[in-house]
Amino acid sequence: MQNSLNQVSVGARKSLHPQRIVRLQADRNYTLIHKENGDKLLVSITLKIIEERLLSFGFLRLTRGDVVNLDFIENIRRDGSVELMDGTRIAPSRRRRKAVLLLKHPDELVA
Repeated sequence: MQNSLNQVSVGARKSLHPQRIVRLQADRNYTLIHKENGDKLLVSITLKIIEERLLSFGFLRLTRGDVVNLDFIENIRRDGSVELMDGTRIAPSRRRRKAVLLLKHPDELVA
């Protein structure tokens, strides 16, 4: 679902550059796409489908309803919560916390 311009399909007639997507937020069978310019786009595709299309572009699922672009992470706190450049703070689920902490300290094993 990618075209030659390195865009990802996020709807029937809509494609976006992955580097312009800050995060994705689930809303039942819809996904709210937060773009770097502050715009939001609601599409009728599930978060799982869009996440699969974006995995190779450096996106990580933090919770059941949140996927973030690693390029827009400003800070990873001790508790594992992630602060994005737009000021949003997302606490990862327990099962995904270890992966987030490994982003901060990739050379350490987290118990």
